[in-house]
Amino acid sequence: MEEVAKIPLDVLKARNMSLYWDYIVGLNGLWDLACSFAILLGIGLGKVHTSIFFRLSDQQLGGVLGHRLLAYWLLTYGSIRMAAFLYPSVPMHFLCSLTYFLEFAVYAVEWLWWRSTFQPVLFICLASLALGLVPIMGNLQDKENF
Repeated sequence: MEEVAKIPLDVLKARNMSLYWDYIVGLNGLWDLACSFAILLGIGLGKVHTSIFFRLSDQQLGGVLGHRLLAYWLLTYGSIRMAAFLYPSVPMHFLCSLTYFLEFAVYAVEWLWWRSTFQPVLFICLASLALGLVPIMGNLQDKENF
């Protein structure tokens, strides 16, 4: 009888964590793409992102142009996140992590420096930071692929 190769438990946990991260990123990328198109098409779903900047009037937010720029920004990083989900690899995970770090930085600056967002944006900042760190930590543990 052949002996079945046993995979160490820590490797299984790392693979499961990576799989969960891939699905979360995929869903988040899909959400970002949906919100982007909703903003561009004027559908109510787009108000989720624009309402983050509720302290600013439409005029201060840049009106229609500001909304479109926000939609293009969402489209850009949503596309990268979907690509990381569809084509998982170390370089794609790294690129996807950069989008989360950028999102963290932008919302943190808007909240702490410009005071254009409200305090619940802290959740977005922390979630973005965590989602950016997960693949990096996973890849550091998996030294064969890093």
